[in-house]
Amino acid sequence: MSVSKEELQIIVDKVEAVVNTTIQYPDMKAKYQDWAELYDHDMNTWGYKSPIVAAREMKGILGDNKDARILDVCAGTGMTGKAFFDAGYTNLEAYDGNPGMLEKAKEKNVYKAIHIAYLGEPMKLPDNSFDVVDVFGALCDGHVNPDCFGCFREFIRILKPGGHFIAGTVIDCLKEGYKKKIEAAYQALVDEGLWEPVANRLAYVDKYEEQVWIFKVTGKK
Repeated sequence: MSVSKEELQIIVDKVEAVVNTTIQYPDMKAKYQDWAELYDHDMNTWGYKSPIVAAREMKGILGDNKDARILDVCAGTGMTGKAFFDAGYTNLEAYDGNPGMLEKAKEKNVYKAIHIAYLGEPMKLPDNSFDVVDVFGALCDGHVNPDCFGCFREFIRILKPGGHFIAGTVIDCLKEGYKKKIEAAYQALVDEGLWEPVANRLAYVDKYEEQVWIFKVTGKK
């Protein structure tokens, strides 16, 4: 894909505008609402490969279990969900707080249900109901801030015993200070015996680099 330096810089500016420590949720919501129509095009132009990483990691967790129930959190326009669907994992639900982005997700026809809600509050979903909860592209400054890390307990609640939480963030958007805070939050739940680490590593697609975390729920029967 040929793209001018000027066009690429516009996209980089859009990404940087929503990935910073100072942005407030109302501003972030408005920016994504305005961006929804061009989001997929822009992210593909930028070189976003997270959906490829996500589908590969999901296959590593689920293998041939194509009926596994998956909650795609911070689903946005459904780029990750589409990658799961194309890989054969079709029992998908989306969870995101931005109506404009979710309208684009609906057009992909890959989700059986769509839940409009932001993280940080109790999730209106039943206990022990999902095999996998994934969060790709959202665990970074400005998106899921430390005061929302309580969502990890909610993920554990809605996951089935033995279920998995899987997350990925492109390295370009993952600042070291944020990484330390989120890994401390993960470790606190390990220390409580609620989940156990499966993976904490870098994943690559050519030169694209993404941090991946995977945990398995162990603290309930």
